Amino acid sequence: MIKYNAKQSFRHICKVTGSVFPNAFLVAAPCAMLAFGLKVLEQQGIFGGPASEMNIVPNGTASSGFNFLVGFVVVFKTSQAYARYWESIHQTYRMSCEWLEAASSVLAFTRCSKKSEQEVTNFKHVIIRLFSMLNAGALQELADDEEMKDGCGFPIIDECGIDLESKNSLADTRHKVTLIHQWIQQLLVDAADIGLMAAPPPFSTRAFQMLAQGVMSFNDAMRIAECPFPFPYTQTTIALLILHWIITPIATVASTDWPHGAAIMTFIPVFVLWSLDGIAIEIQNPFGADANDIDIMELQHGHNEQLLLLLKPSTNIMPGLGDGVEFNFDMLAKSNAEQGHRILSSMAKFNFLSTHIKADLAQHVHNHPAQHQGKVHEILAGTHPIGVGVTVHVTNISAQGDAVMTTTTAQGSEQRYDRDFTPGASSIPGQQGKQIETSRPATFKEPLPPGESKDRSQAAGSSSSSGAKVGDSVGS
Repeated sequence: MIKYNAKQSFRHICKVTGSVFPNAFLVAAPCAMLAFGLKVLEQQGIFGGPASEMNIVPNGTASSGFNFLVGFVVVFKTSQAYARYWESIHQTYRMSCEWLEAASSVLAFTRCSKKSEQEVTNFKHVIIRLFSMLNAGALQELADDEEMKDGCGFPIIDECGIDLESKNSLADTRHKVTLIHQWIQQLLVDAADIGLMAAPPPFSTRAFQMLAQGVMSFNDAMRIAECPFPFPYTQTTIALLILHWIITPIATVASTDWPHGAAIMTFIPVFVLWSLDGIAIEIQNPFGADANDIDIMELQHGHNEQLLLLLKPSTNIMPGLGDGVEFNFDMLAKSNAEQGHRILSSMAKFNFLSTHIKADLAQHVHNHPAQHQGKVHEILAGTHPIGVGVTVHVTNISAQGDAVMTTTTAQGSEQRYDRDFTPGASSIPGQQGKQIETSRPATFKEPLPPGESKDRSQAAGSSSSSGAKVGDSVGS
């Protein structure tokens, strides 16, 4: 599955991996060239006159109606594929979550067991391995890739720790989830009978419920994996798209006056419709090995990590109160309010500072374009205190003005911020070709927590305004 930053959408237009644009372009480009060629031949009189006078397309109503029909069919198919895609993701993640919750409950129920520590440990390790095998078997059955269906590469927690007879039984059946599910249920019943699971029945039945709900989610995901989009609808869609590919150049030639216009007006609808159909084909079954499919290997690996966390010795240590615990409710409420204020104030000041650093850089580039590359580091680099125990460091300056800002609190914790400090007039909208004003206000006003005076606000304001003319000082 491709993971990307949705806020940087324009950067992904030219991305090829996982895109439907290349295939759609290969279909639309020949259609556009056909329209271009037909228009050139029409202008040369090969057809005996203008195409608009040959009644190839008597009026625009028939062509518009056909385009609407094809668009409706393709959009409906894409919407159904989109619903299948998110339903598959929902059921797959819910399946793993239900089984993880069941494993966690089973291990928690052993805390009150009267059996020996070795018996409890053996039981925990068997349960964890079986739940790892259960999730791997489910993902293996869901996989649309032949290599994955053969079980190659699915990580299982200590596969060698399971006895040979059980592994042979598992290899002899293609319904692995059903078999492992039955093993786990039988193991839980035996554990409850001999006292390994000492929780009362109303609590212990929760593990069975979560286990069963996970199997139901698996069956819902299998319904999507095994039942493709209805063949008649897919066949009809392809037939309509081919007819649309043939008719569109002819209709466009009859309704345009120049070859380039015919090519453009043909390329756009064909490209869009085939792109939408490509999206539907790409996402209707997300259990394969394509770029846009669910990364089931990563899902299994993360499931194993969480299962191993349940076995970690430190997980069994119950947290307690430390030496500096505060029991007074009023003090707890005041501390929480002050902490929230400090975080919000620091974020506001950081945004305030980054905005004016951009302004100073833009002003310097505007006034001294020849000194740009040599002065970027001097303008941005350095330490900028913004009060409330937080300091901003601007580092990693490139010749293009890209920078990384890191905030450091008084306690030593750091937070990195990636910011686009690309210089130029575009940094400040509406200021192209004008003198850029970057004078900062004398004080940085902020809401004060209850009980604090305004002296702190004035002190923070003087700290912010002290670096107001960074660009001017460097430029001079």
